[in-house]
Amino acid sequence: MTTATTPQDAPEYLAPYHEAVDRFGASFEATLWASKDAQGKRFGVMAEMVDLSGRVIVDAGAALGDFAVYLAQREIPYERYIGLDAMESVVEEANKRGVPRAKFVTSDFVAHPEDYVHAASPREPRVITFSGSLNTLELEQAQRVLDDAFDAATEAVIFNFLSTHFVHAHRAQTGPARRFDPLAMLAWAFEKTPNVRFRQDYLDGHDATIALFK
Repeated sequence: MTTATTPQDAPEYLAPYHEAVDRFGASFEATLWASKDAQGKRFGVMAEMVDLSGRVIVDAGAALGDFAVYLAQREIPYERYIGLDAMESVVEEANKRGVPRAKFVTSDFVAHPEDYVHAASPREPRVITFSGSLNTLELEQAQRVLDDAFDAATEAVIFNFLSTHFVHAHRAQTGPARRFDPLAMLAWAFEKTPNVRFRQDYLDGHDATIALFK
C-alpha cells in the first residue's frame, strides 16, 4: 500500500481532507459529507444497484468505513470489505470500529491505482466502489481514476457523484466538491461496456450513481 501524505506534500484533491482532519480530527465531519441521512441514501442506492452478497468490496475513499457499517447492519453478506483512504488517522480510526470482515489501509488510489488489486488477492472477484470520493477531482481526472478501477475490477464498478442536473438551485453550493454532467459520465461508461445502470431519482437529483458491469 502507499504511504500517507502530509498536508505539506498533499496533492490538490486531498487538501480539503487534510484541512478537515486538522479541524475536526478523524470524525464524520472530516469526511466532508453534508449529512448522515444523505450518506445513508447514497449507500442504499449503491446496495440496490449491485448485488454485493458474497463479493469482495474494494471501497476507494472509504474514510471511517461507514459503507461497511451500513452493509453489516443490514446483514448484506459481503465476503470481505477493504477500505482505501489517504488519511492515515482516519484509517486508524476505521480499523478500531471492528467491522466484520473488514480492513482499512492507507492508500492514495488516485496516484496509485495498483492498490485496487494489491489490497485483495488477484484471484478474488472484486467490486470497486466510490461514494463521494471523486468529488474533489476534475472531470477528466475522475474519469481516469474510473478507467483504472474498471481495469482492476473483475465484476463491477459503482460510483456516485454530484450532478449538474438537480431540482433546487438553493442547494447548489457544495463546498470543495465539484459537480459532473451525468451525460458526460454516461458517455464515458458506455465506452467501457454496454452493461450500465444509472440512477438519479433520489436527493432531488443532486446526486447520481452509475454502475458498470464486466
